[in-house]
Amino acid sequence: MIKMDEVDNEILSLLKKDARMSIVAISKEVNMSRPSVKERIERLVENGVIDQFTIKLGKKFREEKICFFTEISDCRFSAEEALNYFKGEPSVLEFYILSGTVEYFVKAVAPNIDEMKVILGKWKKIGKIKSSIILEEYIQTDNDGKEM
Repeated sequence: MIKMDEVDNEILSLLKKDARMSIVAISKEVNMSRPSVKERIERLVENGVIDQFTIKLGKKFREEKICFFTEISDCRFSAEEALNYFKGEPSVLEFYILSGTVEYFVKAVAPNIDEMKVILGKWKKIGKIKSSIILEEYIQTDNDGKEM
């Protein structure tokens, strides 16, 4: 396991808020030289602490689309097969493998109800599905419990 200090945690916190934050801006925030910050970020990536730099979809995007959660149980796919299948699905935002009666949990997006029905129709071959449309999103936090 990688040893992380307070500066590493502060860098992670800044990148969670804005993955596009420049090394110059981060170095000012943590009072450290640019090369040191760059080296720390590279080490965090190499050691698997940072898996990818990504974006958070804006509310405007989410309001124009239908976001929904789907539970999949009685699955006919192995975890690896399901993961590979959902990685190739452009509508999928998040995919989780769970313990218990629900095996997989998927967060997805569709342009409209009709397209959502098409997507869910394809997923029925995987197992028993149960879906709910997200009406509103109120709380989103990072791993530290801080609201995003």
